[in-house]
Amino acid sequence: MLGSETTLTPLEAGVAATPTAVTGEDLARYQLVQRRNTGGAWFYWIGGASILNSLLYAAGSQWGLVVGLGFTYLIDGFATELSGTVRTPIYAFAIDVMLAGSVMLIGRAARRGHLGWYAAGMAFYLLDGLLFIAVQDFLGIAVHGFALYGLWNGWRAGRALRRIETAALVAAA
Repeated sequence: MLGSETTLTPLEAGVAATPTAVTGEDLARYQLVQRRNTGGAWFYWIGGASILNSLLYAAGSQWGLVVGLGFTYLIDGFATELSGTVRTPIYAFAIDVMLAGSVMLIGRAARRGHLGWYAAGMAFYLLDGLLFIAVQDFLGIAVHGFALYGLWNGWRAGRALRRIETAALVAAA
């Protein structure tokens, strides 16, 4: 319960079990960090699903994961049409991996509290969702909306955490 004190005991083997008081502010900070990291983890899911989608497309599968980037589908389709082959050209797969890797790096920055990168990643994923609107893929739209909701909650938690930490620094000075 927030606002009351709780005691946590260390679980390390060689350390004496002395209780440590945890304040409501500590618990609030912990919960905000967890929410920020959970939202930032969506970037990892998006990047990983995009790489898997590119592999599936290159293998000739008609299946894919909806949470991935629509831009990778667009790149693969254009590259296949331009090359005139049945398979995805290697340069298209390399572009897909770089794009998905960039999304994963944004996730790493987001989980470390870089809110500017967090917002940029959300804006990019929102633009990606517009592709699904253009092709009227309603499942893709719904999944993008759900993922954006998770990202938004994580970003808001990151902002609240930054306010708490700034206030603590000002109070300590």
